[in-house]
Amino acid sequence: MTSNRVAAGTGIRGSASNKLNLPRGIFVDVNLDLYVADCGNHRVQLFYPGEPNGITVAGNDASNSTIKLQYPTGIILDAEKYLFILDYGTHQIVILDLNGFRCLVGRYGFGTQSNQLANPFSFSFDRSGNMFVTDSGNHRIQKFQYLQESCDNSSTVKSVYSLALTSNSPTYFPDCSRSNSYYEAIQMNVTITSTYNLIISSEMKNTHGYIYTNGFNLFDWLENRLIYNEDYHNQSQFYLTAILEANTKYVFVMTTSSPNVTGNALIQVWGRGFIGFNRILNTSSVVQTIYASELTTKSPVYFRRCSTASCYYEAIQVNVIRSGLYTFFSISDMDRYWYIYKEYFNPTNPDENRLKLDDKSCLQKGFRFTIALEHSITYILVMTAAFRNMIGAFSIFVSGPDIVDLKSISKYFHNIYLLYISQV
Repeated sequence: MTSNRVAAGTGIRGSASNKLNLPRGIFVDVNLDLYVADCGNHRVQLFYPGEPNGITVAGNDASNSTIKLQYPTGIILDAEKYLFILDYGTHQIVILDLNGFRCLVGRYGFGTQSNQLANPFSFSFDRSGNMFVTDSGNHRIQKFQYLQESCDNSSTVKSVYSLALTSNSPTYFPDCSRSNSYYEAIQMNVTITSTYNLIISSEMKNTHGYIYTNGFNLFDWLENRLIYNEDYHNQSQFYLTAILEANTKYVFVMTTSSPNVTGNALIQVWGRGFIGFNRILNTSSVVQTIYASELTTKSPVYFRRCSTASCYYEAIQVNVIRSGLYTFFSISDMDRYWYIYKEYFNPTNPDENRLKLDDKSCLQKGFRFTIALEHSITYILVMTAAFRNMIGAFSIFVSGPDIVDLKSISKYFHNIYLLYISQV
């Protein structure tokens, strides 16, 4: 060729069949058919050689599409004419095959777990069929291993396990909850590496199921979590699909998001090998400690970092009887900030000895964080109002392996602050 030629689009942004809007990824097959991830139009376009108008094969306005795309950025067509689409906005990889559209990766939404993505940008396959993804939001490259599966349904093995949550079951406190819920932890023994499909049916409502790799930490439910799903819309049933490897320790945990709910549940698993289930008996319950107080016009004041206004605060001494992971969360109608310090809190230098800032992941005006505490160390939890002259009541809930001793020591630090101000 002696000059360039436009293969698709007009050079002007648009949504018509001959136009594109911020195209990102392309793929050209052996017939020179051009597939375009038309990112800004939330669709995938197919252009045949010499044809100016494209056909929408996925996304907005596609005749056969059962999915919605949000900013697709990558596209690959394999030798079987199966279409793989990387969707930046939904954090998923979807496939169009003989059975229609289905989610291949990321069906459980945005996240940092091994089966989740965060704003993936591009992907590729190696000769063995393994898939590599630039998981840009998580600052990593993910590899998803291809496992050759038999198409002979007669080789599928079914495993079944029945469980019951009772008033004698161990308990934990779900995120940002003041009430405890029952749970059961079961070890899964996998004999053959394969993709396994689980159906969990229950007479209970608001049930949740988790699979963990290499152990389950009652005091940090995110640690080692492989996959998760729940009973959406109280349908009394939900599904899990995961690649499970032989000779790897897996733990399945069943619980509810509602307090004190009991009942029976059935786990059914289909895969190439039998899965044995053994209830883990040496599980423990989470203990919760509650502390209630309020900020008043008599509360001490100090200047937060980078703040020109003095705000009321309360300093609370924290001592644990048993070392371990503890989760703090708070409920209040105030906008406020929370900080935890090791050994000492200096109101004249709020950054000194600080271990953790607040994380407003519970409620709009709440906080939650999990931290490892040692029984031999004294900690100081500081709650301060977000604005000057703001007052109000608040409650703190601490969940962990044992009770926590919480007591106000604001007066002590306030006297130090007054001494410092007088000297300045």
